[in-house]
Amino acid sequence: METIYSKRNLIKSSLLMTVLLLFSSPLFASWSISDNGVLTISSDADFTLNSQQQYPWTERKIEISKVVIEDGVKTIGKRAFARFENLESVVIPASVTKIDTSAFAGCISLTNIKLPANLSYLGRSAFLGCESLKAITIPQSISKIEKSVFALCISLNNIKLPNSLQAIDSAAFSGCKSLKSIILPNSIKSIGKAAFADCSDLNSIKLPTSITQIDSLTFSFCSALSSIKLPASLTAIQTKAFIGCESLKTISIPASVNKISAYAFQDCSKLTSINIPDAISEIDSFLFSGCDNLLTIKLPASVTKIGANAFSGCSSLKEFIIPSKVASIGAFAFSNCSKLTSIEIPESVTNIGAYAFQMCKSLKSIKLDKNAAINPNTFFSCNRLNNVKLGGVSCTLISEDAQGSAYVKEIKTGDITSIVISVIEYDGYKFDKWDDGDTNMTRELPFNSDIVKTANFKQDETPAQGVLTE
Repeated sequence: METIYSKRNLIKSSLLMTVLLLFSSPLFASWSISDNGVLTISSDADFTLNSQQQYPWTERKIEISKVVIEDGVKTIGKRAFARFENLESVVIPASVTKIDTSAFAGCISLTNIKLPANLSYLGRSAFLGCESLKAITIPQSISKIEKSVFALCISLNNIKLPNSLQAIDSAAFSGCKSLKSIILPNSIKSIGKAAFADCSDLNSIKLPTSITQIDSLTFSFCSALSSIKLPASLTAIQTKAFIGCESLKTISIPASVNKISAYAFQDCSKLTSINIPDAISEIDSFLFSGCDNLLTIKLPASVTKIGANAFSGCSSLKEFIIPSKVASIGAFAFSNCSKLTSIEIPESVTNIGAYAFQMCKSLKSIKLDKNAAINPNTFFSCNRLNNVKLGGVSCTLISEDAQGSAYVKEIKTGDITSIVISVIEYDGYKFDKWDDGDTNMTRELPFNSDIVKTANFKQDETPAQGVLTE
């Protein structure tokens, strides 16, 4: 009996020791959750992820509405409170100097947070997707806003940045749809890709004087942005920098800019005018595509190339002068410029891409050099083109009594130069014949001497289908 009794006492003692050890370990002693959902993290908290890449309090995150971190904690670990969807507020002590990657990412109910004055590092995506966060003040101790820190904080409308700030990384404030304005301190030297992308309420911004480039997608789809002041220090505007800024009406590009990349101003639908600095040598692809209110633009003499779709869809553009050094015009470069009435292509142009002027419905006259390599579809569906000057010869088409239209359908250049002319019939009239008696609606002629052709039409006497006549 004594032996059994001794064994029982030994087991009880072992169990008691185990319980005492468990409750004295950091796993339990470093944190606690009250009945009203307050998670308290003590100064000896262990922010080391376990084998499941979780913290011990994560399993109870649904209960937590408030986090209180006690003084003494220096670092808030990676994903420490990520996706705590019921978390509304956080108390961070002055001892915290580091908030690590994604620490509060996805805390959709978090409405406010005060960052400590001595915070020196705010990790990537730290507050990503905090949809209820409305205001934030970045302390003076921070020199860089890391990647995606406040991305998709859709309610964030008040941001105060410190004068110590030197860099804003990629997508830092992207998707902050409630942000209307922000003051960027002059200490900032770089702003990363898509930093303010899709900030749809942002209506104005002034860039610091130390910025040398606007990176790709930086202000893309800032649909309320109506004005922006660019600094004299700027040298480059990168791909899609202002794409989809549909409220941007005017913008002054500093003379220091020597590169504007593709799509930079695509779909800036209210842009009426823009200056291109003398240092620009190429109008890149889709640069002003979809700028359907662009009335006028002057290219500098330095431009040697107009890229594909560069001005496609600029439906308000009436006049355009191609500089004398341009060597190539890309495919669809001026397609759907429906108000463009005339164009003069300089001798320097040796290549014109497919559909470069397609659907230029108001284009009536063009002038180009005989050595220009023209694609068969360059002037596709330019159904008012009735005057073409090619080198020393010209083609002039006349529509008798305006009962139809005669137009140049295609220009063929090379060893043998020819021109294809055609007609369009208006309602109630039929094509009769050309003035030389030819009755073909479409015909090809050698284009080595001046051509003047008149298209004649007559009233269509064919009875309407289904109507009885005597």
